[in-house]
Order: sequence, then structure tokens, then C-alpha cells
Amino acid sequence: MPVPARLPPVPLNFCKGPSPFSLVVTIGNEGDTDAPASITKIEFISPTTSALLPTPGIAAGGAVDLPPIGLPNCLTCDFTITADFGNQLNESNEANNSANGRCIIIE
Repeated sequence: MPVPARLPPVPLNFCKGPSPFSLVVTIGNEGDTDAPASITKIEFISPTTSALLPTPGIAAGGAVDLPPIGLPNCLTCDFTITADFGNQLNESNEANNSANGRCIIIE
């Protein structure tokens, strides 16, 4: 029986430079079936701000980089990434859809 699509954020170095820095998120599909388009939410802790990013369909075993987004005005930027925000996909493990991260800006 095929494993349904599962969309965890891929743990990489999310913070990309040079200044101004931006956040680049990679979403992977760990399942055996293709995943349709969905929404990924990026939520910054301080200052509190968020963005909803359209996430294209992802082939089984594939991954996609989402467009970079600018960091809010912070030196240490903590954030949470939630793939499949709103649970558009029927996944076997919804718990793996979130990842926390931190960008530390050193210039």
C-alpha cells in the first residue's frame, strides 16, 4: 500500500545572505504519492509577523524551494514553518508538518 504524501519542512540552513538576509524554505514530500498544491505558513515570533506561501505540487520523494521572503527587523529571528497549513492534504502524519528555526544576523 503506498504511503500518502507527507510534507515536512526540510531542516536546512534557512537563512540566506548576503544582506539583506532572507528566509528560504524547502518543503519535501516523504510519501509515495504526489502531493497537490498547498499553503505553507511562516510565522516569525518577534516581531510578530507571518506570511502564507503558495506551495506547488510536489512529486513523491521530491522537494521544492519556496520563494525567499525578507526577514523582519530582527537580529535573532525565531520562526515556525508549517507545511500544509490548513490541512489541505490527507496525510498519515500531520505532526511532522512544523519545524522551528532561527536566523542570527551577524554583519
